[in-house]
Amino acid sequence: MTVGLPLTVYTELIERMANRGDLDGVIQLAAWVAENDGKNETIAKQLIKIAEAQTIAAPSQMRSLYEIAEKLSQTKKSHQTAIKNQEKYTLAKPSTTETRKEIFPNTMENHLSYARFYSSLDKQEDAEYHHIKAIEVSGGSSEAYINYAQYLEKNERIDDAINQYLEALNIDPSDPTVHNNLGLLYYQTNKLEEASNHLKESLVLDPDPTAMNNLANIFTDMEKQEDAEKLYKQSLKISPDNPDTLNNYALLLWSLKRSDEADIYFRQAIDLSPEDLTYRRNYIKFLAEEKQYNEANRQFEYLSITEPTDPELYLSRGVVLFKLGKLDEAEKMLREALHLNPDNSDVHLHYAMLLTKKNSLVTAEAHYVKAIEIAPKNSTACLAYGFFLANHQRYDEAEEKYLKAIELDPKSPDPRLYYARLLVDTRRDEEAENQLFEGLEYSPNDPELNLYYAQFLSRQRRPQQADRHFQIALEQDPNNARAHFSYGIHLSSHGMKENARKHLEKAVELDPQYQSLVKSAMDL
Repeated sequence: MTVGLPLTVYTELIERMANRGDLDGVIQLAAWVAENDGKNETIAKQLIKIAEAQTIAAPSQMRSLYEIAEKLSQTKKSHQTAIKNQEKYTLAKPSTTETRKEIFPNTMENHLSYARFYSSLDKQEDAEYHHIKAIEVSGGSSEAYINYAQYLEKNERIDDAINQYLEALNIDPSDPTVHNNLGLLYYQTNKLEEASNHLKESLVLDPDPTAMNNLANIFTDMEKQEDAEKLYKQSLKISPDNPDTLNNYALLLWSLKRSDEADIYFRQAIDLSPEDLTYRRNYIKFLAEEKQYNEANRQFEYLSITEPTDPELYLSRGVVLFKLGKLDEAEKMLREALHLNPDNSDVHLHYAMLLTKKNSLVTAEAHYVKAIEIAPKNSTACLAYGFFLANHQRYDEAEEKYLKAIELDPKSPDPRLYYARLLVDTRRDEEAENQLFEGLEYSPNDPELNLYYAQFLSRQRRPQQADRHFQIALEQDPNNARAHFSYGIHLSSHGMKENARKHLEKAVELDPQYQSLVKSAMDL
């Protein structure tokens, strides 16, 4: 053994290299220490700590860190930790009972050809054997690692695929395709930060519009809407006829409540790819939420031709027809959905609501119960059944369902809103206000919650507080005729006749059904 430098020199050098991301330097120096200075528990622990902090290191680098830590370790704990983690990062070779013949020539290209051949025959053990041999005979070629990663990805072994892409990246850090593929795999595993980092690197190396679209999708999930919109626009500038980008940009605009713009991009995506059912389904959901039920029903006509046996299609169309007031047609659709998928909680729920509307109350209740029985954690089913029970003055049972809905989805405004209504109906105003207050803590801009709280405060003779919540409700939903009418009545009752008139007239403009009510209110 040679006489080495002071320990602090090694540890400081290793720490500096690790902080710079120079893992290969760390490995090289630590290996030299192990070979020339012998065991060193301090450096062994340092290597284990460095390894545990890694998020994008190649498996071979991780394996080397733990192998050297094992050689340096002087305690049982460090030794066992190093060995255990080596196994995690050791490339598993498929077991085989057959004696394999040598192939000639014994090259990477030949092994990759065999791997593709066996994969096409669904002989996965043989395919994997040749992928590993391709890596071995090539001396760790980037191409061999990428091919193996793609094979693993195809077989849904996502973590293993990520490891092989990282090996490829360790060899060639400037490959934009590897960065892009890694970004997408990290996205699949919901590791958004890692995903965005690799896609950013991919775009630095190659400003590809598809990669821009992928990164924009990730930014949307990270709630970085401004960054996402910039990338969607940039992607469409390069590739204006990409229906996937158009669809994704439409979804972003919809989430930002820019409905007119969203509608344009949804239509463009469908025009460019009319046979893509995902785009059309997204557009139908958008139309239903925007209460454009006639157009949604027209879009369903296309889907009913292409997917005549899809239970989700029958359910969605049944809901749209129900909203249009076409109850018999809606019932036909929901019955077919039940026939195709009798164990779907949502189908039972919507069928129950339709039967409630048709006053078939006994059968409706049976379907509410069935919906909850199939999916006990379906908060919407608990809420809807609670509303049904409350309407029939079965308040104790309704309260139980509302509380269950709140327990299942405490951040949703609807369960607290309906529970507050029940509490008001049963003269428990203080409890009702507590529910409304808690609901607004989670959803301060929810228009319905603010509207009902405003009405509650107005009845409680707290006009200034009521006024603030009326205004929030109308800011969030300016075309709500009911909100304008209610605010107009509130203003009128407090002597603000001119402002009241504006809101009452707006209510009639938005919904002519308010005309007689507004006339009566103005005559007072």
